[in-house]
Amino acid sequence: GTIYLLDVSRGITSIIQLTYDWVYSLAWSPDGEHLAFVTQEQDRGRRLFVMDADGRHARLLTEHGATNQPIAWSPDGTHVIFESASTTHTTINIVNVADGTTRALLDSISGSITGLRWSPDGRYAVFTMRQPGEDTQDIYRIDAECIQHADRCDATPLTQDPAADRSPVWSGDGQRVAFISDRSGGPRVYTVDATSGSDVRPVTDNLQPYALSLAWSPSQRWLVFGVSPSGFGSRLYLADTTCEDCEDQFRRITPDTAADTAAAWSPDGRWLAYITRRFNLIVDVAVLDIRCAETVNGCLGAGRLLTNDTIQAWYPVWRP
Repeated sequence: GTIYLLDVSRGITSIIQLTYDWVYSLAWSPDGEHLAFVTQEQDRGRRLFVMDADGRHARLLTEHGATNQPIAWSPDGTHVIFESASTTHTTINIVNVADGTTRALLDSISGSITGLRWSPDGRYAVFTMRQPGEDTQDIYRIDAECIQHADRCDATPLTQDPAADRSPVWSGDGQRVAFISDRSGGPRVYTVDATSGSDVRPVTDNLQPYALSLAWSPSQRWLVFGVSPSGFGSRLYLADTTCEDCEDQFRRITPDTAADTAAAWSPDGRWLAYITRRFNLIVDVAVLDIRCAETVNGCLGAGRLLTNDTIQAWYPVWRP
């Protein structure tokens, strides 16, 4: 696996870390000066590293037989949070970047924890968790003060429904959380009050057969999500959360010629980066200037490849 740094404005690609292992779960520190990532070798479990933004001074933070992902930084940049899943249980751990001290925040969880996201003000984190012995999953919230200073944390449910709720993302003001759920019989995008867990609102109709990644723009206006139709690929759509009765509230922004997913907003909200997989099975990183959504012609065909057949790419993350 190789970690690349892509200059969007100039279209320049550079290697900042070359390994002989698979690489997963990239995460930038809040100040953009360090990058955490997970590697997996054939003869050992996944290992968590941190390095400088230029690829120098890579050092091992954890080495476990279990999996170590996903990862997220604490708001002050002093700790990295990761999931460690074995065959018997799952643990959310936190490791001090300076000295490597690791402790468990949540332990003995049956199932998986995914999609951990910090609130814009850094006060809370939300994630999807499956309860022991149940097939359903809900969105939970943890207090950031607890994460960095307590021996154990209590997770507060934001959603409690027999359906599967997943992929939580914060609004720009931290007041609401958007998520994907099949509680209406088919997958739809919903939002919920981030404080009380009340006022659950549908944003889309059913997205058949299933919905993919979800991301809320920094401006709070746009929600981008993927929809996988029958057959090949997936398409990216925008939902305008500021308008409930507009004719063009939902706008498709990628064409039928590729499978597009894993959309991520730039910090200023101008660009979308995403993964595009064409029929020749090459997987690239593409970017889209979101201003195309305001034009007469829209965004179809406006995406620009950054990697152009040079690598098999996955899951871009923006440097702060």
